[in-house]
Amino acid sequence: MEQDLKGPTDLHPRLATPPNTSDPNIAALNLKQWLGDCANTLAPLRKSTNTSKKAPWFTVDLQTSKRECRKTESSWHQEQTESNHAALKTAIRKHHQLIQTTKRSFYKERIDHNAHNSKELFSIIKELTNPNSCSADPPFFTTILRTSTAVLPP
Repeated sequence: MEQDLKGPTDLHPRLATPPNTSDPNIAALNLKQWLGDCANTLAPLRKSTNTSKKAPWFTVDLQTSKRECRKTESSWHQEQTESNHAALKTAIRKHHQLIQTTKRSFYKERIDHNAHNSKELFSIIKELTNPNSCSADPPFFTTILRTSTAVLPP
């Protein structure tokens, strides 16, 4: 276990000892560079990446619809009138209907495309019935199965 630990002599030669000069300004710059090199060697910075998984059925039309809902919501917050509230309710209703039809067509196409691939069909069913997934609720799932022309191979 002691062999796993690196001592100062096991590091990069430039990092083993700080540079030494007689001019204090150059020494400060060298020390700053040396400390930066040490930090980058021992704990390099990592770029953070967004690892959130996007819904595969989310389309540009849905994005536009959601943006319109946000605009009507904003106008309702600015001026809370009955007409703005009715417009907001209508926009939300249209958005939810568009989500349902988009999901339905996406999963129907996937099921139809994989009609002869039982492994993929079962993974689709698992994806649709997974309680941790918010991609579908049970009535949506049964509607897909009824409307799909896919048949499981024997």
